[in-house]
Amino acid sequence: MQRWLKDEHAVGLDICDGRVVAAHFVQRKGGLQLDALATVTYSPDLSEKKLAQTIHAFWKQNKFPTRTVCTCLHSPSLIARSFSFTNVLESELENVLSLQAEEALQLPLDEVSFSWQFNPAPDRTDRISGTLIAVPRRVVRSHIRMINAAGLYPVNVEIACSAIINLYAFTAPQNSAPVCLVSLTSHMAGIVMLGNGAAWPHLVFSSNNAGWGGNLSYLIENIKSALLHCQLKIKGAAASKLLLTGSEPLEKLVPPIAQQTGLPVEIWNPFEARHIQLAKPLKKNLLQDDPESPNLAVGLGLGLHHPKMEL
Repeated sequence: MQRWLKDEHAVGLDICDGRVVAAHFVQRKGGLQLDALATVTYSPDLSEKKLAQTIHAFWKQNKFPTRTVCTCLHSPSLIARSFSFTNVLESELENVLSLQAEEALQLPLDEVSFSWQFNPAPDRTDRISGTLIAVPRRVVRSHIRMINAAGLYPVNVEIACSAIINLYAFTAPQNSAPVCLVSLTSHMAGIVMLGNGAAWPHLVFSSNNAGWGGNLSYLIENIKSALLHCQLKIKGAAASKLLLTGSEPLEKLVPPIAQQTGLPVEIWNPFEARHIQLAKPLKKNLLQDDPESPNLAVGLGLGLHHPKMEL
């Protein structure tokens, strides 16, 4: 089993906003190749049991080569917070971050699932920085229960921002200028600052039923705040552009975001990059032109992860 986990990729499985996206990569001589990609829609009102049945039927129909999956959470209970400590040993970090997770969620530690990711070490070796991710443990258990009910085995449970970061790192040229990635669902925005090998995710939630188009000022306010936070508090380089992806109607959001942030704004279609090799049954030109392709980014990023249990 350990050898399999080291050498193989699980299927990236994203379930959000009435759409299931599944992506599977395989290792070829020329690098990773997208071997299978499929989607199915579902009613957001489905019960956990009915959704599991829908995913099970979808899996059976598409004959994916494995039942092992990397999935992510889209829960409004998630928190993502940047941290930067001086003179804190790495061996002490778990205790420090567990206290922050308890405080953020206002829950006892045995009811909290948390993890963290490091940024590259700076020139000063006494400083540790990264991002804390925390969520109520009941949310993780409910998600795993639904995936198991579909007949699948989740070896990663993480957040959409991590998948987006992974996909961008895979497709972007080396030494790319800093960028701001914004991944949207109907009620969540993952705002990620990327630069100098480091990543700073920021999660924003909206209860507005009209989606982000009906709450655009709040979204832009948080994007500007993330840009400022990265430059002033984390002292990161300024973003050169902003990339939008996700399930929201994106075209109408581009002009106002560009105007108010002062950045060039593009809709990010991962298939426009040359770095994703496709198996013969998959037609790259169709994926490049498909307006739904930006909505596949999280599933693709999850599929690029080697399995290792998170959260």
